[in-house]
Amino acid sequence: MIEPWVVASVVAMLANVAKVMLIKTRCKTVDSWTLLFYARLLPGIVLLLALFMVDHAIHDAVSFWSATVAAAVITIGASLLYMEAVKEGELSLVTPIQATIPLFMVACTYLFYGEAPNVMALLFIGLIVISVSFVLRSSGQIKRGSTSSHRGRAVLYSFVAAVLFGISTVLDRIAIAAASNGALVFSAWWHLVTLLLLIPVLLIKRKTVVTSILFNPNVNLYVIAVLIAFVTQQYAVQFSLELENGVTYVKAIVMTHIVVASGIGILYLKERASGSVLLANLITAVSGIGLLWSI
Repeated sequence: MIEPWVVASVVAMLANVAKVMLIKTRCKTVDSWTLLFYARLLPGIVLLLALFMVDHAIHDAVSFWSATVAAAVITIGASLLYMEAVKEGELSLVTPIQATIPLFMVACTYLFYGEAPNVMALLFIGLIVISVSFVLRSSGQIKRGSTSSHRGRAVLYSFVAAVLFGISTVLDRIAIAAASNGALVFSAWWHLVTLLLLIPVLLIKRKTVVTSILFNPNVNLYVIAVLIAFVTQQYAVQFSLELENGVTYVKAIVMTHIVVASGIGILYLKERASGSVLLANLITAVSGIGLLWSI
């Protein structure tokens, strides 16, 4: 029987594929700040309403709120950087960079909990990270042969986003473990905290939130994909709390969306991919399957 955390992780992975493709093909012209605002506002309303319909409690208020606020701040930066990376770069280049997220999570879980993956799992995570070096090398070659710096900048944005996502996902675990029905509690309050942080930033930057995009079906599809991806990942984390270093395994599964997104970029969007990029995607796919097998 497949473990519930694995099922939730796979659903989150598929929803992340939908997010990437919608940004790249349908929401490319939508301002990233506006897209981020509505991706937090609408799911936040739904989750807060759901929260009032279930029994829940926060057992460790200090841990919960400190982790939730920190995760919200970090994720705002990571989400904006990744959106820009997807818009500016080629999916076959920027998405494989996200494969480094489990590496940063391994470091964080070791610092916070003293946990480390087993040898086989660590080997497969290492292979995923090695595959990214091929992408970075390929990106550097493309940049040198191109008059535009967009591709190199997109790769850098994606890498910094990966570091931030790695840290924030471990913070998710801390918040979820501090509450009963933690996945829903954290998801609801995380969205509210994110909105409270976004509003003053938008005012300072004098960014105008365009209300007309609420009638854009592509934006609504993106918001739904964001909601599904976020909630299912948090439930995967909740279901894996008893599994040592489980949050890293959850994220490793979710990150296999990079193989699918990159493949779509090559096959459907007709992006030109070098041999190193194709090899990186193959290594990532094999390593993701191996990681599941090793748990």
